[in-house]
Amino acid sequence: HFGVMARAYWILQELEGDSDPEGYVGKKTGVRLVNFSAKRDMPQFNRMVDAPFANQMPSGSITPLNDSIGYHGPGKIGVEMVSPPLSRSYPRLLPGLGHAVLGGGEGAQQSQVQLEFSEQGAGHPHADCMGITWFAHGREASGDIGYQRNKLRSWSAGSLSHNTVVVNGGNQQLHRDTFGDVQFFVDSLPGISTIQVDAPDAYADGILSRYRRTLLHVTTDPAKPYFIDVFEVHGGRQHDYAIHGNLEGHDRGSASLELKKMAGERPLLPKGQKWKEPAKSGASFNHYGLFKNVSTAAMKPSAYVDFVDKKSGVGTRIHLPMSEGTFYLGETPGLRRAGHYNDKAVYDDWMPHFIVRRNGAAGLKSVFVAVYDMHGGKPAVSSVERIKVNAETVALEIQAGSRIDAFVLQLEEKGKVEFGSLKTDARVAFAQDIKGKTSLWMIEGTSLAAG
Repeated sequence: HFGVMARAYWILQELEGDSDPEGYVGKKTGVRLVNFSAKRDMPQFNRMVDAPFANQMPSGSITPLNDSIGYHGPGKIGVEMVSPPLSRSYPRLLPGLGHAVLGGGEGAQQSQVQLEFSEQGAGHPHADCMGITWFAHGREASGDIGYQRNKLRSWSAGSLSHNTVVVNGGNQQLHRDTFGDVQFFVDSLPGISTIQVDAPDAYADGILSRYRRTLLHVTTDPAKPYFIDVFEVHGGRQHDYAIHGNLEGHDRGSASLELKKMAGERPLLPKGQKWKEPAKSGASFNHYGLFKNVSTAAMKPSAYVDFVDKKSGVGTRIHLPMSEGTFYLGETPGLRRAGHYNDKAVYDDWMPHFIVRRNGAAGLKSVFVAVYDMHGGKPAVSSVERIKVNAETVALEIQAGSRIDAFVLQLEEKGKVEFGSLKTDARVAFAQDIKGKTSLWMIEGTSLAAG
């Protein structure tokens, strides 16, 4: 869309101010152009030109979706229609596209987390439903690879290269309607924004009854933003919560767990499968074979992962208050800079990549919980504790410096939730205690008390 509209816009710019010869009218329309102006005469066209910028990152770059290259960096593409860096970020819901931006902050203190829940029935699709990307402190911390015409194209389009949950070790289904259903989207509360989307049709019919992701982005202190991620999966036998770092090889990955190095060059390749290097674009292969330098450990509720820029120290600390599952940390090809028809470059950039895996009988139910501390060199969130309330509630206490934040998400029917000094009947509740002053937010509820 960006490429087509940029060039169409250039044509209309050439026509700006033009008039048809005296006495001439269009053969089909009967219209005679007089001092033509696209801005004045074609308001819908201008909306079409501006549409790609709806999911801009603070840098001005456009997040690539499916087989698009997005746009990264200054310059012209056919015509100058590239916006400068954003002056501020704010939440946006793009229901027709199937995309949401949760954003906040101004200038250098902008941060965003974007959620993709698009239909896969269009041309050039990726198996990316419910994938997230995030941006903070002037950098794209974790993005989408986008369009690739090289021997790892299958990797760029597969589910495992996107920040989502992979079910049964396979890709989401393509070329049919898997559009996510927005449960709620709230952009009107100062300092927080949130969305919940369910997309059980992302995988083949009947496998999943729930594939639901809830995000809550917190910018009450825009210099120290973070977001909460709750991903529920019902169905299948294996669930892999798979998250990667920077695509251009800038990040170093580490974890707080006592990791044990796994033997073999491709230890996550399923047993009985042999690796066959893809020879050309379009070649299919098992994407787990791309994981290298893999270490593993059993999950612990105090675990966290660090993705940190090797030069600046800016990064993301991802707290994982989960006690069940097996943890894997390795590296996979970042690929974005390889580009088209350049097979020699596909292994130039490596990104840290972790998986939290849960296995069980058919109909397995999982709730993955994470808090992403997007920091400027020193983590702001020191600890995240999941409070045991009941099996149908996610309750967190988040220590952020001298501040304590509390979060509640009721997964099923709403009831009364109480822990510590917090009491609520809301679907979503969030509270902050800043130097003895309590601030409260709630969604779909009648009461919330804390402090």
